[in-house]
Amino acid sequence: MPDSTTAVPTRFVARQPIFDCRQKVAGYELLFRQTGQNSYTGSDPDLASKKVLDTAVLVGLNVLSNGHNIFVNCTRDSVVNGYVSLFPPQQTVVELLETVEPDSELVSACLALKKAGYRVALDDFVDEPRFAPLVKLADIIKVDFRLSPAAVRMQLARKYADKQLLAEKVETQQEFAEAAKLGYKLFQGYFFCKPIMVSARDIAASRATYLRVLQVTNAPDLDFFKVERLVKSEPALCYRLFRYLNSAAFAFHTEIKSIVQALTLVGERDVRKWLIVACASMAAEGKPPELVNLALVRARFCELLGRPSKASESALFMLGLFSLMEAILDTSMQMIVEQVQLSSEVSAALLGGQSHLRSIYELVIAFEAAEWGVCEQLAKHLAIPDDTVCEAHLNAVEWAQGLHLD
Repeated sequence: MPDSTTAVPTRFVARQPIFDCRQKVAGYELLFRQTGQNSYTGSDPDLASKKVLDTAVLVGLNVLSNGHNIFVNCTRDSVVNGYVSLFPPQQTVVELLETVEPDSELVSACLALKKAGYRVALDDFVDEPRFAPLVKLADIIKVDFRLSPAAVRMQLARKYADKQLLAEKVETQQEFAEAAKLGYKLFQGYFFCKPIMVSARDIAASRATYLRVLQVTNAPDLDFFKVERLVKSEPALCYRLFRYLNSAAFAFHTEIKSIVQALTLVGERDVRKWLIVACASMAAEGKPPELVNLALVRARFCELLGRPSKASESALFMLGLFSLMEAILDTSMQMIVEQVQLSSEVSAALLGGQSHLRSIYELVIAFEAAEWGVCEQLAKHLAIPDDTVCEAHLNAVEWAQGLHLD
């Protein structure tokens, strides 16, 4: 870990997606922690809130939001003193922590923010009379599905039907369905990256083809003839390839007589990129687009974190990418590993075996969940500097955005 007395402390910024009823991303909540001796331990939430704002501006809102709304945790201090106005009003949701006392100064500051175009959300909402002034001006009410009993979730949905209700910490598709049925409009949690149903059935032929293409694509040396054979075996993939080749991005002045010729003309780098996105997207048909985006971010994040240790970048990329295949294919990881010829080290790590690769993967998952204490322990164990972790994550997010999934 960097010595906080001689170096600028590294700032961890993670984000969690917020979905609408169609499971499309409606925004991201920013999650922040500064590591080392300057880490936030709960004693100074105002400092933590200010650093969220500062760090997000330094990192770049375009990277963190990808054009979506931003939910920012705010203390009384950051609202009353107008620090949150560093963010653009039409894109920002001011999320008031449950510890904020609704005094007249805070209410006035929130009203001013709303007049400027900001929206206000109440985090971990508790329905008590003293919060009435904030409820009146709130646009969004967040209800914790882990802490709130079913009866309370239903009662809040009926009482505040005129508000946008956000169900947070939704971990299963069943909870998502329940919340949507009750009238909740926004959803936050990891329900979208878990399988709807794990079964022992075989992977559908077309999806198995996509997985094989991904495997070949990530080999150190791309074999265009192998790719051609696989693309030919899947009409939908072949069609997409020629649509891609006929796009404005290319202006071929020669007749294309074969798929392998087309792949050669496009070039290895662009072929790899296109195949990764096309196969992941097609395998995830009917799933939230954010699922594919997260899989790609994980893949690149794992790959970059492995560089200092000289671990196989190809193996780490596949580890991150395949870590969400359970949810994409709605089948067990054991079944996926049996049907796709991944390396033994990747297969073992996906199935929970402890190894260097597994430790890197666990660091990636801890970062996603903003479990900063776990991040620090794993980074220290792997001898990966804090700044390397943060830089790798931002690089992965930018890389995935550059693939143009939408």
